[in-house]
Amino acid sequence: MKSSAAKKQMNQASALGSRKITLRNIPGCGVSSFDGWYTADKGVIRVGNSMSEWKNNVPGGPSLTQTDADERPGLANVNGLVALEFDGDTSSKSVNADNASDSDGLLMDGIGTGDFYIAFVIATDSTSDSMTLFSKAISSGSGLGSQFNCSYGSNRFSMSVGGSSLAQTAGNQLVVGQTTLVEYHRLNGTLQIFNNGTSVASVSDSTDITHAGPVVIGATTRNNRFPFNGQICEFICNAGTVTVKNRQIIEALMARKWNLGAQSNRLATRKKGGQGVLPADAPFRNQIPRF
Repeated sequence: MKSSAAKKQMNQASALGSRKITLRNIPGCGVSSFDGWYTADKGVIRVGNSMSEWKNNVPGGPSLTQTDADERPGLANVNGLVALEFDGDTSSKSVNADNASDSDGLLMDGIGTGDFYIAFVIATDSTSDSMTLFSKAISSGSGLGSQFNCSYGSNRFSMSVGGSSLAQTAGNQLVVGQTTLVEYHRLNGTLQIFNNGTSVASVSDSTDITHAGPVVIGATTRNNRFPFNGQICEFICNAGTVTVKNRQIIEALMARKWNLGAQSNRLATRKKGGQGVLPADAPFRNQIPRF
């Protein structure tokens, strides 16, 4: 007879796998409960082969935009799906680095000392550069020292406020060209960074994140410093609680959709995409829900 733990895992996998899971019917955390959920395979408004607007899947949520033609992310193909290509331009102090931002500055406001969740599916063209995934200023035009940043550099992920580190992983976090899901998750006073569902940094944290300026994706909020070099496939965020189960469901969805842990030019059958890449104790490791 199966153990109760094995039964629970089987039941959870069966329940999720029994019907199509979409952004609007994720059990317990439909897309409307997030601040932002951006998928590059849909919702991208194009100008030629570049992005001018990235629509939010959250009803009424802000779009990410770029009006400067020199700073618009291009379009790329990742495992058969459309992704955004950020050029990592470091010339002339990165003035033309690709990036996108919410023009009204309301995205991810109100974190305070509470829970939050920020996640990206990415593939990088370099593991040696210092790069910014997410940046939010205290106010419009604030300097580098007042930013809330989720970054990557020296082959490790980190999060900082005002230049002070909140959490940092060990090295060897990325493989060039390989799809990776990185999650920055604060829940009940514990801040963790996850790489493809595995916790790679964990600290107690109650930092008051009062930042209320624009969010910039792919560079810092001031002067486009430390630009991202590679592809951004999916961006999810919430200034509020995302439970452990919700996070694990998202990890399973992203594993299948973007074939996590594989080279970005490798086409995957959606039934097997990302299988085995999630940690051994993940309830949906080998029974990944459909999307």
